[in-house]
Amino acid sequence: MRHGKKIHKLNRPAEHRKAVLNNLAMALITRKQIQTTEAKAKALKPYIDRLISTARQDTLSARRRVAQYLPNKEAFKELFNNVIPKLEGRTSGFSRIVKYKNRRGDGAPMSIVQLLLEGESETKGRKKGKKKAAAAAAPAAKKAKKEKEPEPEKSEEPEPEETEAEEEKSPVEKGEAQAAVAEEAVTKGPEEGSGEEAKSEPEEGKPEADKSEKKK
Repeated sequence: MRHGKKIHKLNRPAEHRKAVLNNLAMALITRKQIQTTEAKAKALKPYIDRLISTARQDTLSARRRVAQYLPNKEAFKELFNNVIPKLEGRTSGFSRIVKYKNRRGDGAPMSIVQLLLEGESETKGRKKGKKKAAAAAAPAAKKAKKEKEPEPEKSEEPEPEETEAEEEKSPVEKGEAQAAVAEEAVTKGPEEGSGEEAKSEPEEGKPEADKSEKKK
C-alpha cells in the first residue's frame, strides 16, 4: 500500500533522483519553461515551488539553503535577481504543468513546466490582444477609407446662354426668325449659280449668232 507516500521516486536511487531534480530546476529557472515527461514534471513542480518560497525569505540562511540545491552560480543569480522580483504578488503556485503530445518512439506522455512570471505573462497577453484588436479593426478601417473617398464628379457641360433679346422674344417670333434664315440660305444658292449660268450662256451663243449673220 502507498498510503502517505508522496515522494516521486522516478525508478531511481535517492542521489540520482536529487541530481535529476536539481538539473531540471536549474534549467527551468534559466529558461523559464522546459519540456519533459509527465512523471518528471509532477516531481519537479513541488520541488521548485518549495525552492522559490524559501528564496523569497531573502535571508542569509535562506540563500545558503538554496545554494545547496542550486550549485550553478548563474541559476542562483537569476533566481534572486530576476525571478523573485516578478513573483511578489504570489504566495504559492509559482509554476504550472501543461500537458503536451506523446513522445515519438516510446510514446511517453510529455508535459511543459512553466514559471508564472507576472511581467512576461502580461506582456504576452497584451501583444496578443493588440494583434487581435488590429485584425478586428482592419476591415472597419478599410470601410471608413472607402466612405471618406469622394466620388468623381461628373463634368456638366454649360448650356448655351440665351441673350436678353432672344429671351424677350416669344416662341412664335423665334420660329419666324428661324424660317427667314432658312429661306435666305435657300435663295442665295440659286442666285449665285444663275449668274454663272448667265455668263456662260452668251459665250456659247456667240458662234450661233455669227452663223446666222453669215447666212444673211
